[in-house]
Amino acid sequence: MTSIKIGYSLSLTGAFGAFGQSAFLAHKLWEENVNRKGGLLGRRVELVCMDDKSNAHKAADLYKQLLDVEKVDVVIGGYGSASTSTVVPMMAERQKFFVSLMSKINGVTNCFSMIPTEAKPNTILTESFFKSLSKNSSVAIIAADSECTKNSVAGARENITKNSHRLIFEYNYSLKTSDFTALAEELKILKPQVVYIAAYASDSLGVIRAINAVGFHPKKIGVSVVQHLGLKNMYCGIDELMEQYLSRTSSIEEDTLGYCMAPQAYAQLQVVEEAIKATNSLNDVKLIGHTREAIFKTVLGDIKFDKNGECAAPEMLQVQYHKIMTHDKEQAFL
Repeated sequence: MTSIKIGYSLSLTGAFGAFGQSAFLAHKLWEENVNRKGGLLGRRVELVCMDDKSNAHKAADLYKQLLDVEKVDVVIGGYGSASTSTVVPMMAERQKFFVSLMSKINGVTNCFSMIPTEAKPNTILTESFFKSLSKNSSVAIIAADSECTKNSVAGARENITKNSHRLIFEYNYSLKTSDFTALAEELKILKPQVVYIAAYASDSLGVIRAINAVGFHPKKIGVSVVQHLGLKNMYCGIDELMEQYLSRTSSIEEDTLGYCMAPQAYAQLQVVEEAIKATNSLNDVKLIGHTREAIFKTVLGDIKFDKNGECAAPEMLQVQYHKIMTHDKEQAFL
């Protein structure tokens, strides 16, 4: 009997390669675990993953190949809007069941987004942070020049106004930037009370280190990173997943502890798995209809989608780190 083929592209190389590699390992763990239990619909599951090299135009071509040449049974989304922006319209046109990983789907009702920000990511991503500030705080926004930070920055502006703060400086830096000293010196002159950073983890740490190095001490630094900085989520099954994950890799550059992309990617395929089991089918119409109504049990907890395919309830976490004394990453769990 032929296997069930699940096809997709991931950014295994290029700007988002580290995230794609982390997701791929989690996907492979799901594949192994499902096949160990007998597969789906009595058939083995085979993941067909292609490298889009962090390029949206290449991703579109790969999905055409997956659907028209490889004839995969189910398609899922890869990492980030930067790679799937050209793919979602194709899925809408073909009315394919499509569960994205870390990309927005813009209300395409046959597609579903795993991002836990519901339909208002701009507001949700930064709401709690700016609510926590003293009134009339002066704020500087530092952001990576990337598609994935746009919602965070838009939400920061919105919540700055809503909470009566003052935006006195905004700066977008190139993803090629490695030295943030000049930026830190400018912040030291402007003296914003709050610095808000929307960036990847390594860049965020680079900005913070540069600020410390020049002797600038704002009252608060907020970081909305593309991934959690070693944050451990405690949901059913996540301990077992992470034990498997960490036994297979010593480190992945952008997700050193694995608690960002791995659970998200694993949960993505758990949604697909439960939909196939519940409908006893690979039919797109049946899978779409079930996914619109069902509650899915995953390593990220219960997941339900709203009528637009977005997560029905936001689950954004705000974490405060303080009294960090060493470079030991295990402090993230204290």
